[in-house]
Amino acid sequence: MMNDSEFKQRAYADPQDNSPEFLAALAEQPEREAFLASLQAFNMRLCEGLTSIPVPEGLRERLLDPESLASRSASRTGGAGGQAGGVLVSRPWLWQKALPIAASLLIAVGLVFFSLPQQQQQQVEPGNLSASEQTLAREVFGHIYAEIDFLDMNDHLSIAALNQKMSLYEVGGHLGENPVSHNLDVKVAEDCWVAQQYSMHMVIAGEKGPVTIFMIPSAIARSTMSISDSRFDGIVSPTPKGNLVVVGEKQESIGRYVNLIASNMEWEY
Repeated sequence: MMNDSEFKQRAYADPQDNSPEFLAALAEQPEREAFLASLQAFNMRLCEGLTSIPVPEGLRERLLDPESLASRSASRTGGAGGQAGGVLVSRPWLWQKALPIAASLLIAVGLVFFSLPQQQQQQVEPGNLSASEQTLAREVFGHIYAEIDFLDMNDHLSIAALNQKMSLYEVGGHLGENPVSHNLDVKVAEDCWVAQQYSMHMVIAGEKGPVTIFMIPSAIARSTMSISDSRFDGIVSPTPKGNLVVVGEKQESIGRYVNLIASNMEWEY
């Protein structure tokens, strides 16, 4: 079974992939069809843009005519035999190899820009936030978009493994071993640097999609605040050892996960 990350890599590499395994993965989730359709549309626009660039008259003939290239090179350098000051000038085979590479680079750059639409969504909805709180919200959302692939990961960490990482990353507490915590489906638990603080970055399965949790062992916010952008809603909440940040899709019950984590944390002090 192909996960989302592998599917996207295959789609970026070849939006027209017709292999059986790729088509089977495409049929598994409706979201993948929409993603591939947008990628194919972009690819078509890119190709149309390349073909619409005016080509200087006679360029193809000059590039493929060795004598023409040699004479032009010699006239510009004042040398004979394609040399100037001991420096070898370009040969026709070099142009023939370089042009496909240049085209590939142009397409690759276009795909990079296409693959970053989420990062353009970092326009924070101000609400009643102060300037410093808006800055904090932008840093939180910016970090999520920078590691957006975390939302596609599908590991299943045990609470014991999670607590071991909490200890390693010096969160200042651990989740109690109880039925509530064991029901958490933890996809990711890694260290990170957010809001200029060494922190822990978690992703758990929510009801509407992945829920991102930052456990920041520093008081970056002294009171509970709501944050949001065009895609996500979140809550920043003080804890005895710092701040808890929970962010999910617009339809997610964020407060539920804030209470779930906070009420099951056992602080080490």
